[in-house]
Amino acid sequence: MRIAIFSLSLLVMTACSSGESSYRGGADARAAGTRADPSAMLAYEHYLRIELPNGQLDARVAEAQAACETARFGSCHLLNFWRDEENVAELRMRIAPAGVEPLIALANGEDGKVLRRETKAEDLAQAVQDNQRQEALLASYAENMKALGKRPGITVTDLIALAREQADVEQKREALAQETAQQNRRIETHLLTLHLAGEGASEDSFTRRFAEMWERFSRGVVVVIETVLYAFILLPLCFAACALWRWAWARLFRRKAADVRTR
Repeated sequence: MRIAIFSLSLLVMTACSSGESSYRGGADARAAGTRADPSAMLAYEHYLRIELPNGQLDARVAEAQAACETARFGSCHLLNFWRDEENVAELRMRIAPAGVEPLIALANGEDGKVLRRETKAEDLAQAVQDNQRQEALLASYAENMKALGKRPGITVTDLIALAREQADVEQKREALAQETAQQNRRIETHLLTLHLAGEGASEDSFTRRFAEMWERFSRGVVVVIETVLYAFILLPLCFAACALWRWAWARLFRRKAADVRTR
């Protein structure tokens, strides 16, 4: 079986080396296409913090959520939503690029104010090309294993080992396909996070967090003061106990020495 696997490895290496030039040509073509369309391999993420007039938060949240769930501005999937008691809500969704601005405008409305907007992009071109190359290598490997399994004179033991290797390759190809699908999903859709708050909600939230932080700090100071006081009380007692122990030990040692001399 070792000879068969070694022969198979040689076949794979030969196939890879023979197909290297064709792969490089394809990679160059894809790279040229990427340069022609810079957004083709970019995964965009948008974060917006919007302040709304009091009393409009729930209505805007409901409109934005309904627009996403009904694909009003294109393909959209709501990933996360939360609403707290401080007049603050957040929606996180993955949406088609053309629907980003319309959904932002819907959430902002005429009276809303964008306090912060952040857009970032991750270049996935290299990762996509690496996956394509790995898929090509695995496909070539699978074809060579099929050819090896059809050779005359192959033993049952070799067939069993070959079947295990084929199953392992198929698992790797399935995992690679899932990763590729996730990459395509990130490239074809944008991640949009809308943080909506009523007027004064940010200040109230900051005040509450500062109060909580100050309370924790005060508790920590009290614990430190109590520890120092206990240390001041216990340390003299410890020193006194140690001195008493040394005195008793020295007296006992002297008494034993005196007994030895009298003998």
